[in-house]
Amino acid sequence: MEVSAVSGALASQASQKSQTQTSAVSSDFETFLQMLTVQMQNQDPLNPVESTDFAVQLATFSSVEQQVLTNQHLTSLANSLGVSGLGDQAALIGREVLSPSAVQFDGDPLAVQLSLPIGADRHELVVYDETQTEVNRITVPDGETELNWYGSTAQGGIAPDGVYSFSLESYSGETMTDRSDVSVWGKVTEVRLDGQSNQLLLAGGAMLDATAVEAVR
Repeated sequence: MEVSAVSGALASQASQKSQTQTSAVSSDFETFLQMLTVQMQNQDPLNPVESTDFAVQLATFSSVEQQVLTNQHLTSLANSLGVSGLGDQAALIGREVLSPSAVQFDGDPLAVQLSLPIGADRHELVVYDETQTEVNRITVPDGETELNWYGSTAQGGIAPDGVYSFSLESYSGETMTDRSDVSVWGKVTEVRLDGQSNQLLLAGGAMLDATAVEAVR
C-alpha cells in the first residue's frame, strides 16, 4: 500500500470527522443567535430591553462566537496532527518492529530480544501458541541477548504456521525467581487510527499500539 494513498484516505476521513464536530460545536452558537433575534423581535415597545442588558447580550454573543471559532481551530489542528502522524507511521508497513507482542511464524526464524535478570543461574525461553499452550522450552546460553526460534517443538518437530508468543523464566536452583514477556520482531502489515492513538497490525493479526514499539528495522 502506498503511503500517499493511505495519507489521502486518512485526510478524507479526518475532514469528514472535523465537519461533524464543527456542526456539533456550532449548534449552541446558532441557538443563542436565534434566541437573541426572537427576543429583539418580540420585546415590548413600551418596555424595551435596557441598553446595558443589550450590551451584555452582545458581549455574550461575541464571546460565544469566538469560542466556536477557537474550538473549530483546535479540532482542525488535532485532526491534522493525527493524520500527519498516521501518514508518517504508514512508512512502517512492510518493515519489522520490536515489541512484546505475539507474532506470526511462517517457517522463517523469529528473532527474540532478551534481557536476562541478574542473580539467576538459569534462564529458559518458553514458546506458546495462540491458545497459550506451551510449545517448547529452550535453555538460554549465559549472556545471550538475542535468540532465534526456528519453530522447534518439545517433541523435536517443527511447529505449524501460526501466531506465537514468548516469555522468559529465570531460576535460582529449582526456584523460579522471575518471569517476563519477551520482545520479538514482527512485520507490520497495516496502520490504523484508533481514537487518539495509532495502532499497528502485525502479520498474523496481532494489534500493537504504536507507542509500544521498541525498535524498527
